[in-house]
Amino acid sequence: MGQDGHRWSTGRVCSSHPVRVEVLDELVWQQVQTLIEQPEIVVKEYTRRMDAKKKEDSNYETLLSKKKKEIRMQEQQKERLLDLYQVGTLNLAEVEERLKTLRLRITKLNNECPFESRGKNKSNSVCSLLNSSRILRKDEFKPTKFEVRSKNATCSSFGQRGRC
Repeated sequence: MGQDGHRWSTGRVCSSHPVRVEVLDELVWQQVQTLIEQPEIVVKEYTRRMDAKKKEDSNYETLLSKKKKEIRMQEQQKERLLDLYQVGTLNLAEVEERLKTLRLRITKLNNECPFESRGKNKSNSVCSLLNSSRILRKDEFKPTKFEVRSKNATCSSFGQRGRC
């Protein structure tokens, strides 16, 4: 539909060519078989993604600790201002102005890091599922033609598997 220029006011929206479902289905089925036969591929990709997530979390934790340090420094500066006022070094007008600025900075910093920690994924359960056993053995694959798989999928979607 995206290739039909007459359907859209701006002309064609898709420049790709159509692909026959039989060809695409065979390619997808081969890839699925490969992944089921070799779960280490899935584990390797999963591990790569989890490592990237850990690195991202590490960067987040570093940023969070820097923001917390800035907040502590602003709080200490606020305490020093109050101490200077109590000693009589600064007058009330100067302290109020500076305190207002400090409070705004502290609020801004607190808004920049609202969450203390991120939720962690249950990576161990997925890895143990993949490593514990293979879901299907290689000999359980029965190569079938597209027409048969398509018919089974159509029949099973209507709850008539085996009766079509």
